[in-house]
Amino acid sequence: MAGKADPGPAPVAQDRGQLGDARQRVLSSVADAADRGVTVAETAALLGGHPNRSRAHLEALLADGLVASAPCKPSGRGRPALRYRITAAGRRALAGRTGGDYRGLAHAFAAHLAATGNADEAREVGRLWAAELAEWAGDDEPPSDTGERLLRLLADLDFGPAPEADAIVLRTCPFVEEARELPTVICGVHQGLIDGALESWGQPARAKLQPFSGPGACRLRLGA
Repeated sequence: MAGKADPGPAPVAQDRGQLGDARQRVLSSVADAADRGVTVAETAALLGGHPNRSRAHLEALLADGLVASAPCKPSGRGRPALRYRITAAGRRALAGRTGGDYRGLAHAFAAHLAATGNADEAREVGRLWAAELAEWAGDDEPPSDTGERLLRLLADLDFGPAPEADAIVLRTCPFVEEARELPTVICGVHQGLIDGALESWGQPARAKLQPFSGPGACRLRLGA
């Protein structure tokens, strides 16, 4: 009998060695597509094999936070296809690099905030983080839709986002171990990041982070 999944997201995949050869080829094809991304059908046409096999690999990469997905623009009847694009964690996985070197620093910072600060200070740190991200956003044209823009931001920060009807599911977290120990601080920083990003885009900060809201995920409730 399978064990019950822990509440909250999974850690971000840490190294390339966790990927099999086939999955590395799929991830490389997503990386080659850059911001345009790829669909299941495009991946199958490029790499060969049945589309169901490509779909399984892409969904596994999505669950690991190595790619993010968003629906294509509707072009007729039926549910629009998903388009997958690589995340920062995916690029690190292909390069054989990890973000683990900063985990000790992040934990020390969170412990300091927990001892000397409060939830408001944690949120303010997140807002400052959002301001830095806005300043160094690069030259890519951002999506016009706020939800799509938020999905891209969260994907680039390794949260493994997936859209729901009125929420974004966060399947991975780069600091999930620290968040379990110090949720007020880490989750407060993440809430401040989201608030700051929305405000920098001229949008009201109406998104409520629901940490550890279910097995394998946190949720970002939109319009809250």
